[in-house]
Amino acid sequence: MAVTAYTKRMWRGLSGDSKPTTDTVEGEEFYETDTNLSFAFIDAAWVAGHTMLTLAETTTPTAVENYGKLYTKSDDKVYFQDGAGNEHTLLTGATGTKHEFHIPFEDPTGQVGYWDVVSLGTSQDTHFVFQVAESFEALVNAKVVMIPDATETIQWDINVSVAAAGEAYNANDRTAVNQTLGVTASQLTEADISGQLTGLAAGDYVAIDFQSDTANIRVIGFEFDYT
Repeated sequence: MAVTAYTKRMWRGLSGDSKPTTDTVEGEEFYETDTNLSFAFIDAAWVAGHTMLTLAETTTPTAVENYGKLYTKSDDKVYFQDGAGNEHTLLTGATGTKHEFHIPFEDPTGQVGYWDVVSLGTSQDTHFVFQVAESFEALVNAKVVMIPDATETIQWDINVSVAAAGEAYNANDRTAVNQTLGVTASQLTEADISGQLTGLAAGDYVAIDFQSDTANIRVIGFEFDYT
């Protein structure tokens, strides 16, 4: 890497066309065009104030043995490339990193092929309880996953309780009734219930009651995706 030392707010080892020759000033900009550098622009606010490093977006660089490269691309991610050319994603942009978990059933009532299911008949229900992760920032989607036994329009009702530690168990109840979805027999199907899980916060406890008036909805679990 062309930048080899930093002393008294002066850069040493730059070979670009406008390297600073005196102490840099807060907000001053200078450019480095040495092709050995993974970045082409440095914001001197970092030099003077130790607050930020601004990198120009680039494409995946050519690896240099025994050297690592730090860079960003137009996908709003920050990467590190090792000397062997392996690219590692360090950070993502505003969309965040997507996380997910799936809640299966501990006590299924039957199987469809190799899938454990809870088979809901008319006016029967099933339940899911979980805690929102401390890393939670925003809900992406929440879905009840099932295997329909017929090609038809199914109906369901959903009741949700959300409460943080120290709150009443029914502090944030919400309900949606007579929701419908067209399904195809034997195809894995997701019923989106995200609309009943708005306003979640890290650490919240969530209880979901999923019930249906359609016979033989075979539920296999609950999917929760978040950033």
